[in-house]
Amino acid sequence: MSAVAEPIIASVQTPLPAPAFRETVAEFMLTVASNKRAMMMDISWDDYRYLLDIRDAQRKGVRLTFDSGRLEIMSVSLRHEIWKKMIARLFEMLAMAVDMPILSTGNITISREDLEQGFEPDECYYTTDPDRISSFDKLNFQIDPVPDLAIEIEYSRNIIARLPLYAALGIREIWRFDRGQLVILVLNSNREYQTSAASMILPMIPLSLMQDLIRRSGEINETEWRREVLAKTEALVNPLRLLESGA
Repeated sequence: MSAVAEPIIASVQTPLPAPAFRETVAEFMLTVASNKRAMMMDISWDDYRYLLDIRDAQRKGVRLTFDSGRLEIMSVSLRHEIWKKMIARLFEMLAMAVDMPILSTGNITISREDLEQGFEPDECYYTTDPDRISSFDKLNFQIDPVPDLAIEIEYSRNIIARLPLYAALGIREIWRFDRGQLVILVLNSNREYQTSAASMILPMIPLSLMQDLIRRSGEINETEWRREVLAKTEALVNPLRLLESGA
């Protein structure tokens, strides 16, 4: 796969009065071009929440990452969204094949004011007690559990390192897709991510099978690909079920 050029990075550090500063940042956020990123400094938590509200109302294709006064604004590209949906559908179909209950929460904003951190995975899922979580009207991540799995598409490099943010909030597994390769990262007891040869959430599915299915997604149309994912996964899982049942 050909390399992707790094996006242009803009940096804004303007000591304007608070209302004018917010309006300046909001205007930039609403007009930033596809696959471009910008770093804003000296952003307060209230600024961040204000920008989230503006973004949600007017331009949902923008991702905001906040870390202790630094704000990264990213506008996602079509290619990014295609890869995101492909990895998300792969996980969902694998979970269906092994009868694992899940709850998808999309690219929900995960934030905690006490940590001064906030970010949005490309996709995330609950696999622990998903039925209980689905009954909530709103999640408060100071008291409610965070998703178990996050999907990250690395189409271009983030300005703010995101793994420490994920680790601080305790997301236990990340599937990172970087230019054709899936990397599984698992949170260890030291609150650090380490590369794993298998998913802790789907340990019965070999990473090699996932990589093969990802490769196939670029060779056939999406409907055919979904059928192939289910067929290959069920061919793997059904014999395992027979062995477990003693049949």
